[in-house]
Amino acid sequence: MLGVATCFLICSPIAGRAMLALDPMYVQIGDFRVEDNGVGDMNLAPDFIQFYTDSFFANYVIQGSLSQTICADNGATNFAELTLSELTISSTNGNDEYSGNIDFASSSFAPMPEFSNPTISIDGYYDNRLGNDITGASTQFQGYADGYTIGMLNPDSAANQPGPVWFTSDGEPSIFPMPITRLSGKLSFSLAGEGDEVNLPGSGHVVAGALPDVPVPEPSALAMFGATALGLFGALRRKRS
Repeated sequence: MLGVATCFLICSPIAGRAMLALDPMYVQIGDFRVEDNGVGDMNLAPDFIQFYTDSFFANYVIQGSLSQTICADNGATNFAELTLSELTISSTNGNDEYSGNIDFASSSFAPMPEFSNPTISIDGYYDNRLGNDITGASTQFQGYADGYTIGMLNPDSAANQPGPVWFTSDGEPSIFPMPITRLSGKLSFSLAGEGDEVNLPGSGHVVAGALPDVPVPEPSALAMFGATALGLFGALRRKRS
């Protein structure tokens, strides 16, 4: 078992941290790298990174979070989700257009069977924190499974217009004929004016597999349980009296 605990159904937090020493969840922005529960992680909960950075030349401020959910059953991963959210990328330079990337990845996990149909989605908005019109803002979102591309989304950009300008985009499930052991993604952005922003109060998702159905008791079973409980309660009252 690599990096994931097993039983009928176990979801994050991940147990068995030996694999994480080699391949932890991380966020990378230029030379700024944050690993789960490492330097720069402002939230020490497992499987959750909260980060903040500004550039040396004061071109931007970026803050956000990255979380993962990994579910396993009988030694195999059947569902994995990587979520970039609560994200704000804000330009602080009024003279030049600034472009950059946010790279991120899940922890390594036990192999997920082939044909797990990974997919990606993103929703958010462009704005200007100074209350001005958006000079120019755009973004691109990519998802990967073990380094292989599973999708690329290009939401409409915004230019010379008041904010907020909302965007949303969903990818088609990718046919992926091999086991998956790690999900990753990249958010690329471009900001043309001071105060221009890309915001993901919702999220960017990279998802593979499917959550298994959890059996729900039928009404007859619930009624039987209730009748049994009432019978036991009545017997206890008679015994006490």
